[in-house]
Amino acid sequence: MRKDKVTKFIDSLYRYENYRDFLKDYFTLQKSLRAQFSQRSFAQRAGLTSHTFCSYVLNGKRNLSAKTIEAFATTIGLDATKSSFFTSLVHFTQCEEQNEKVQYYEEMQRIRKITKFKTITHQQSSFYEKPYNAVIRELAVHAPWNGSFETLAKMVYPSITKTEAKASVEFLVENGLLLEKDGNYSFNQDNLNDDDVPVFFKKKARRQVFERGVELLDNLSPDQRYAAYTTFMADKKTYQKIEQEFIEFRKRVYEHIEQAESKDEVFQMTHEVFPVSRNVKDFIRKEQL
Repeated sequence: MRKDKVTKFIDSLYRYENYRDFLKDYFTLQKSLRAQFSQRSFAQRAGLTSHTFCSYVLNGKRNLSAKTIEAFATTIGLDATKSSFFTSLVHFTQCEEQNEKVQYYEEMQRIRKITKFKTITHQQSSFYEKPYNAVIRELAVHAPWNGSFETLAKMVYPSITKTEAKASVEFLVENGLLLEKDGNYSFNQDNLNDDDVPVFFKKKARRQVFERGVELLDNLSPDQRYAAYTTFMADKKTYQKIEQEFIEFRKRVYEHIEQAESKDEVFQMTHEVFPVSRNVKDFIRKEQL
């Protein structure tokens, strides 16, 4: 019975986006099943010289190396496929370089696909991989493209290829982000919930939108776009009030969209507030120490 619970838990490895969370849950489960289990005993079985190493790893104070990754995987009892996933998961969690994160995450997704493990995270994350997916999703429903992927592709600005447009629509339908019936398309859900999407994917998507926006701003006339920025000095409380205003404004934008008489173009709106200086009081205080 105890072995069955551990085996079932280990099978859930593919659900994790952070290996430290997996290890914490693994240690908690083992402790609940065996009173004599401890991080010290695990470290000994893994051949680690420091009995506090596990604690440091769980708290994010130490990282796993290639050698300790293998030691942990072996001691936990991961098979070859799960060991490969665990290795990529460790690197994904520990690396800071954006391109490396994408590389390791794609490897994790490849293994998940092989093991037929699917999550909403996979679906949502894949949606963000192509910046024009959101545009295609809107056009497929509202634009009169009459099933011509070439026409649909040309409607995107800047234009994409017919092949890209077709692949995007097929992806959206396959993952339930669009519904198709008799050649007509509709939304399965109006707004996507990205709560389960890894933060780094959302960062990448935002960067793509901002970079694309800057490029388009240079090519569009003033009557075709609105762009402005404000630089101001305030305190945290004022910032939080402004942040709330953005949230309320976004809600009103959706109300305007719902009330629109017709839908002729796809627009993308960005709004952000971020610090461009250090906190002056904190800075002065540190300088005086």
